[in-house]
Amino acid sequence: MAYTSNENFFTIDEPSGWIIEEPVEENFDVIFYESTTNNESVTLIEIYVETTSEDTTLEEFAESVREQYQLAFNNS
Repeated sequence: MAYTSNENFFTIDEPSGWIIEEPVEENFDVIFYESTTNNESVTLIEIYVETTSEDTTLEEFAESVREQYQLAFNNS
């Protein structure tokens, strides 16, 4: 069954059997993750919808996202 976000106008087919969370106080609109046992590592997909200005190109947005992820993961 597909997950639909009416607020952000997208639909995605999540992996079968995965758990769906719609965090209230998080930056993410929806999180899908695999059910695990015995404290195994978790596989997850986090979807975050961001509004940009009309004059932002896809290339500029992609570069901004790359820079944000590099900072986030270099500081962890």
